[in-house]
Amino acid sequence: HIKIFVPPTYALEVANNTATLLKIAEQVGMPIPKTYFLDDLNEMETLSSSLRFPVVIKMKREEVYLPHKRYSIARSSAEFKEKYLILHSLQPFPLVQEYISGPGAGFFALYNQDHNLQAQFCHQRIREYPISGGPSTLCQSIKDDKLIACGKKLLDALNWIGVAMVEFKKDQLSGEYKLMEINPRFWGSLPLATASGVDFPYLLYRLINEEKFSPVLDYKVGVKLRFLVMDSVSALSHLKNKHFGEFFNFLKDLLDWRIKEGVLSWRDFGPNIPYLKKYLDYFKQK
Repeated sequence: HIKIFVPPTYALEVANNTATLLKIAEQVGMPIPKTYFLDDLNEMETLSSSLRFPVVIKMKREEVYLPHKRYSIARSSAEFKEKYLILHSLQPFPLVQEYISGPGAGFFALYNQDHNLQAQFCHQRIREYPISGGPSTLCQSIKDDKLIACGKKLLDALNWIGVAMVEFKKDQLSGEYKLMEINPRFWGSLPLATASGVDFPYLLYRLINEEKFSPVLDYKVGVKLRFLVMDSVSALSHLKNKHFGEFFNFLKDLLDWRIKEGVLSWRDFGPNIPYLKKYLDYFKQK
């Protein structure tokens, strides 16, 4: 009695393993961060002396850890060796990547059973938490043909079915979108897509029920969405790191009534309580 609408097993395995995903992305000609794959701890010493810092150390697979626990940034050889061993103890042989400076961006997509694109959407992160790179706390709908082409090229190569969010960083030096990962599921900034006119859950429902509709490729651009609790934490982190401009941007954004809220709602107040309790408990632990 349950209809399943998911990508092929092979595609899911690729999406859930960043190491495999990056290798396939290279094969189809997609820009990726310079990446190092270790399979022996003895290689760590040699690599540490040749790296250009900062670098990012990240798990190959997303597991039960919170986003900020899945990666670490090293700014020196000594810090690299220390942090690599910590992540290695949680998940063997994490990836090592160059650090890409630039905004995060995402291509959201819905594919039908015949691997044809039925809906698309793009967003750019304005603020994140952790501020060094993490889930968006304030984001905005954009339309970028280069971003769309990159995301579609990868999902087409994987014969995708269902929903996906392909995550990139836009390299501020080269202007290229460099692949970070694929989320083969609904994503945290989904309410932004819905507010901009692309109702992915409803469109997925229609596909599951074999309804025909014209591909939804256009949407409102410039719509902003924030997650007030985590955006406040992001702003405080910017203040702590003396990023005063971004902190004042947060204060200015508080007065902008056009910005949508991702979770909190006066019309449906009940879910606010466990949501706020969850983050209160989280910060007590920290």
